[in-house]
Amino acid sequence: MALAHLDRVALKPELFYVAAMLHDVGLREPLPDRCFTVAGADAARAIAPEGTADADIKQVERAILEHVAIRKPKALLSRYLQAGSLLDVAGPGISKLGREFTREVCKDRAGFPEECRSAWRAESRRFPDGRAAYARCPGGLLIATRFNPLPH
Repeated sequence: MALAHLDRVALKPELFYVAAMLHDVGLREPLPDRCFTVAGADAARAIAPEGTADADIKQVERAILEHVAIRKPKALLSRYLQAGSLLDVAGPGISKLGREFTREVCKDRAGFPEECRSAWRAESRRFPDGRAAYARCPGGLLIATRFNPLPH
């Protein structure tokens, strides 16, 4: 949300929150023979309160499915979920954020890089045709977590 704010892009905070909370849920609770992003998208639909606009649910599903896309997604929610998750994992965009903000947001990151690499490797082994395995080739994402400038 901070990156969208800096770019003066208005996102629906509740949709971004749901997408951010569920985008990696499939790394912890995988679906058999399905990419981890599908579990997150399915969870978004399953927990949507009755009466939630289908267009909003579809935006969240799309953002979760696209957050590990190789190209920058066109949909704004997808684009900023991707930017935020990449910032979290590898640090791109950190220069846009102030040191105080970054320090406050990152105060509870102990062990995150190792946990991220472990979960990503497990997903790549579990589902070799999925987005995690594809994004991992040739190992760039796992290497990037080691050089992430964010505190850890």
